[in-house]
Amino acid sequence: MSRYRSRLEKNSKDKTNKVLNIMIGVVLLLIVIVAGSIFLGNDRDQATSGKENQEETSSDSKENDGAEEDDSSSAGENSNTNEEASSDEEDSNSTNSPTEEDTDEEKTEDVAVEPEGDEGLIVEESDEENVKQTIVHPDWKPVGTTQTNGHNPSYEEDSADWKERLKALSYASGIPQDQMTLWWIEANGSPQSTVGTISNKNGSEVYRVYLDWVDGQGWKPTKIQELIENDKMSQ
Repeated sequence: MSRYRSRLEKNSKDKTNKVLNIMIGVVLLLIVIVAGSIFLGNDRDQATSGKENQEETSSDSKENDGAEEDDSSSAGENSNTNEEASSDEEDSNSTNSPTEEDTDEEKTEDVAVEPEGDEGLIVEESDEENVKQTIVHPDWKPVGTTQTNGHNPSYEEDSADWKERLKALSYASGIPQDQMTLWWIEANGSPQSTVGTISNKNGSEVYRVYLDWVDGQGWKPTKIQELIENDKMSQ
């Protein structure tokens, strides 16, 4: 009996050990499964997070690219606008620029009308009645003209020819027109020559001025006589 009991006990112990070993194996397997599940879950979360970050980065990159394209497009539009404005300005300048003919006409009108300096002035005493001295300047020039169809002699005060005569009288004498008194003016033998008597406002300087017409250039002074007294005051 004792032999069978010991065997039974031994067999029982063996069976118990097997069961315990099996249980321990099952527990270890469950631990491995749970650990693997946790590990795989973390990897999956990291992969998902990485993918989301990559997608966000890609989205930001696309937005930046879009902004750069917008900036580039805006810059292109501004450039085109500036080019169009520059072109319009050039067209405007081209339209407003005077033609060569207009420029020549302006130059003709703007011929120097300031009195010449004393350098080169020729002054001679005169033995003519009522003439103190005769004055000639070799640098006198025609004063310019706006008359485009030849010379149109006129003594009408609103005519171009009349205004150009006064301009030449002022230029020769050095007396500004707003300070000059015209006493007499008439043709001097032909419509292309004229003579006028002028003075300053207070009458202290009295001159007889001779002018000749130069085609296309206007009236040019040829001689001045300084008078002793104004012989046209009573006329």
